Amino acid sequence: MDKIVSTLISVAISVGLSAGLWVGINLLFQQATVNWRKFQTIATALVAFTLVIVLDGNRALKTIGPRSSVVDALDDIANLAPPLTMALLLGVVGLLVGRAVGAYRGSPALMWPIAAGFAALGLVLGLTRTDNVDLEYYGSILWWPLIAAAIAGLGGWVIAGTVGQGKRRPIGAGIGAGFGLLLGAFLDVTARPEIEPVGLVIATLAGAAIAGGVAKLRGNDPIPPALIGTAFGWMIGAFALPDVGGGSTDWALIATMVPLGLIGLRVGWNELPSIVKRARIDARARAWIFLGPAVAFISWVVIVPVIRTAYLSLRGEQSESFVGLENYG
Repeated sequence: MDKIVSTLISVAISVGLSAGLWVGINLLFQQATVNWRKFQTIATALVAFTLVIVLDGNRALKTIGPRSSVVDALDDIANLAPPLTMALLLGVVGLLVGRAVGAYRGSPALMWPIAAGFAALGLVLGLTRTDNVDLEYYGSILWWPLIAAAIAGLGGWVIAGTVGQGKRRPIGAGIGAGFGLLLGAFLDVTARPEIEPVGLVIATLAGAAIAGGVAKLRGNDPIPPALIGTAFGWMIGAFALPDVGGGSTDWALIATMVPLGLIGLRVGWNELPSIVKRARIDARARAWIFLGPAVAFISWVVIVPVIRTAYLSLRGEQSESFVGLENYG
């Protein structure tokens, strides 16, 4: 019986997460046309939240609170299944009810407080059915992601409200570099990369050349894509190619500041989009919104394991060092 209940709870959580994610992303991209500043603020905060969840889940950040990382709480997260399930399910119901009420009253903004109220009610009802829930422990799990989301969201809000390329570019670069500085300062010792200048230069130039070249061939301005390509090339050269775990604090700061500064520069590179361009962004996002869940599932189940297996095959025993093709000899 317990196994059946556990399975039903897992299914309910999955359905609730999927439905909530689908509705939330739809509502987010609607804001691209209605309120660009709100859209960029929320989108930037969500990207930062996800990034830090991934880093913290891989124990790449220093600890805050009574746990080592997000991963260390996974075995215990089942204790919160009833309240989380009820909060998710009632939150989704609240979104649907709020959307209908908002449409009827001519005030779409009503949807959010109604959804939040339903979710809070579900959480309270769930907590009353759960014993020995350490809220301080579980709250500490989200410290890093929430701090990152708040800082990045504020940065997105500032950039979205700044007019003129002469102001937007330095502000974007400064905010991105500042976020990178904070991230680098709190990288765990085991995640600090060593310096490998040759690989770093090659990867950075390759990223810039590929991204800029593709944009040029398509008849677009090559500089904005080249900035993103440079940032990703730098990250590959700084973190993927060298050994990680023996680097200095100073190099960790530089390794994170540079790519995030370039991404911030890219965000502020162009002028604020016109209403026509914002509507085009909203329209293009619809295809990805519908394809996203399927692509994410396939990536998680098939593509990511294949890439990880290929990567691990290039490392030595215990995956402690990079050995290239020696394992295939």
